[in-house]
Amino acid sequence: MYMKKDGTPIYGDQSVYNANQDSIQQAMGVHSILVNNGVVVNADKSVIYAPRVAVGVKADGTVFFLLVDGRQGAYSKGLTLEQTAQLMRARGAVWAGNLDGGGSATLLSRLPGENNFTVRNRPSDGNERRVANSWLFISNVESDADYQAVLQEVKKPSIAA
Repeated sequence: MYMKKDGTPIYGDQSVYNANQDSIQQAMGVHSILVNNGVVVNADKSVIYAPRVAVGVKADGTVFFLLVDGRQGAYSKGLTLEQTAQLMRARGAVWAGNLDGGGSATLLSRLPGENNFTVRNRPSDGNERRVANSWLFISNVESDADYQAVLQEVKKPSIAA
């Protein structure tokens, strides 16, 4: 998936990248495509439950992310890739891709007035995993500071250079 300099999301293969490379500001690779043209196209039908992270694009260009904890008994076993695809479609994705999940599925946030980021979910490794990349979202929306899970939708996001 790619984000153009004007915040418009586009997705596709190398040919899409080549045709748009001068206008692309950010890019991310996905493990597999889950939804395409509003249809679930996930090819992995295995029954492996795991923590999942996915990105989706709605018909109006809204980009949204999903994080699901897993591998934690009664708290959360996670989702299969097929369940993740179905959930992304149910949330309105016309296109969705599976990102790195497992112990990398970690959500941190810093509430207004706080100085440090705090892990807000329950990573399957038991703590924050050291990874080389991440996505940073900045919101000006007033926080109610009362949540157990977060689904942050971003429409036409501004992208830092």
